[in-house]
Amino acid sequence: MRTPLSALRTADTDEASGTDLSGPLARVLAERRPRAVVLLSDGDWNEGERPDGVAEDYRLAGVPVLARAFGSVTRLPDVALEPVEPPAFAVAGRPIELPFTLNSALPRDATASVTLEDARGAVLESQPLLLPARRRPRGAHPPRRLARVCGLPQLPAGVPTPDP
Repeated sequence: MRTPLSALRTADTDEASGTDLSGPLARVLAERRPRAVVLLSDGDWNEGERPDGVAEDYRLAGVPVLARAFGSVTRLPDVALEPVEPPAFAVAGRPIELPFTLNSALPRDATASVTLEDARGAVLESQPLLLPARRRPRGAHPPRRLARVCGLPQLPAGVPTPDP
């Protein structure tokens, strides 16, 4: 069965606002159960869920994904928060640090804000960070008392849009 590319659109308009690899791939697997998928992509995604989750779904379903890379060898300007590795254990009432790494593909230095939030979205801590162009700066939220961290902490990273 062949599925036209137009059927895989994720936006309501003709202009997509970003690249969502996992959404269309998940729909194809759920609705059509293909024998194989040919994926044409530059490998970059900036919308939707992480594509590695849907890739695992394809592997478990026994559906091969044949990827063909194309596009620019230069990454698009983007900043990504790499997976956060929290400490393996903590002692109640003792401070811990939450290390993080940002991966910057921006063409010039920029400033960002890394914020630690609780599961309800309440800001526990926020700190500015200089993002050097095309580098991976590391940081850590300063030691915190566990009693103040409620639920699963989250680390959203925001980069202001440069002025034209």
